[in-house]
Amino acid sequence: MNEVWKKFLSHLPLCAAEGGGVTEVAAGELERLIEEDSDWPRATVALVQEIFCRAGLLEPARAREGVWRFVSYPARLFACSLLSLLAEGQGPFWEGFWAAGTNDDISRQHKVLHAMEVLREERTKGPPIRRTFVAWGVIRREGRFILKRRENREDDPDNALHGNYGFPGGRVNLHDLKASEPGMTTERGIELLYGLPRPLSADEEALIGRALEYTLVRELQEELGLQHKTHYTFSRSAFQRPPATFIHGANAQHCMTECRFTLFEIVLTPAGDAWLASNVKDGELFCLDEMQAPCLPERRAFLDAQDDGFPEWLEELGDSASSLFLRRAELSPGGGGLKGEEPLEVVLPLSAQGHQRPLIVGDCEILLTDPWEIDFLFLLGLSARGETSLRLPDDIERRYWGWLFLRNTDMRLRAQKLELRVREIGNFSPLRLEGSLCRLRAEGDRVFFSPDLFSAELRQGQLFLRRGALDRPGLFYLDAETHTAAFSDFNLAHLQNLKSGGSGEVSYDNLRKLRDRSGRRLDDFVRSCGLQRLYEPENDSVSKELQRFRLAIQVL
Repeated sequence: MNEVWKKFLSHLPLCAAEGGGVTEVAAGELERLIEEDSDWPRATVALVQEIFCRAGLLEPARAREGVWRFVSYPARLFACSLLSLLAEGQGPFWEGFWAAGTNDDISRQHKVLHAMEVLREERTKGPPIRRTFVAWGVIRREGRFILKRRENREDDPDNALHGNYGFPGGRVNLHDLKASEPGMTTERGIELLYGLPRPLSADEEALIGRALEYTLVRELQEELGLQHKTHYTFSRSAFQRPPATFIHGANAQHCMTECRFTLFEIVLTPAGDAWLASNVKDGELFCLDEMQAPCLPERRAFLDAQDDGFPEWLEELGDSASSLFLRRAELSPGGGGLKGEEPLEVVLPLSAQGHQRPLIVGDCEILLTDPWEIDFLFLLGLSARGETSLRLPDDIERRYWGWLFLRNTDMRLRAQKLELRVREIGNFSPLRLEGSLCRLRAEGDRVFFSPDLFSAELRQGQLFLRRGALDRPGLFYLDAETHTAAFSDFNLAHLQNLKSGGSGEVSYDNLRKLRDRSGRRLDDFVRSCGLQRLYEPENDSVSKELQRFRLAIQVL
């Protein structure tokens, strides 16, 4: 065929670069020229003419009359470039260009496929030529989601198009399909996963659904090191994204693709949460705002925005480690229902100095006398709240989400004894121990500290809330800090009234409505600082409506 391509090349019609000058050649003349080198001259000319017309190189009206004439000089150059390659016994791509695992520069494959598919989309709005079934494991911890770096190369153009971070998970592969269906043949599996997309039967949909669970378990092991059942359980979310079709694909697997995403809600066991706390990287944690509007191009998340309610679902999703936290049913085993599932608040005492306050978990109060145990609980509470000014000794390392790594064997033993002591008194444990890791069993925003840690001052329309510094040799050091809130005269009068002893004018409802000048509730302000409440009732036996209140902390 090399001689055939050479004769085509030598007898192509001409076209002036300046325009206005063209020549023509009859298809029949080309058939005559290649007749001695081709067994099927008419079919060969017809095929090349069809390719050139579909490529937009020849004037279509003249081609229908059996005459070749190029539409422009660049069109002729393109035809010459292609025929020159063929005449030299070559093609557009060298041997091994498309072979799997043999081409080091797979970005070239990506670029070729991307250019081809962009042209196809612009020309025909054509259907997808690939379908992927994707399992996403959604893990949310303290308002941030775990995303993993996609398998793309750093310079993969798909990163700029669709983001370089995505939820842990991946595509169903042939192994997943066979694991979910022992009788699955390779031929049937390949056709289902890698053939042109077609409507699926109910049985095939069910098969893919089972395979997605195998995919999820495999990917969470590969990407996060999580072991199913030991570290987590999962459930398929009631919210599912509709299929999306766009040009997409990691590395060279890039084309118009129908992506079908299946969302799985991950419930972490305490062991799983401890594992992630020690192994997740800071760059893998994303808040929802950053996922929607990345601060850096290299931290773009693979969300592919659709108006399908996905961000809203993520916003409402509960914490994946909620099973770790103490709930009311653990203190009152007989109480079930929604009330029993309520996560408990914890108020931590300071070391015994003068009047001693108890450890308060929900409605349960436990008086501790060992100063080390009180300090250690306080340290765990500071860690749970993500205290940034906290300084620790060398034998304690911080992990994510309130976990502490205890290097010292003696400290681990004392933590175990504290866990046992509280369990003996209250029949529950406020601690969780996982090997050398320890944490308080409470969400950070439900951990509060003894009112003795705080003091307040009212002046010039402002509330100054001061936290005292803490120096605990061998455990931690906490810097002092001041928080302020500015109030209207009306609201400040309520606080002044509380300071002076209170009266019937300071009602429970009025106190709950107290807001600063920015509209923030006073309750929310003090709780964000680690103080459970600024005011407390004078008499617990009186109803809220008849109650008188006083400030719960020292006011300077």
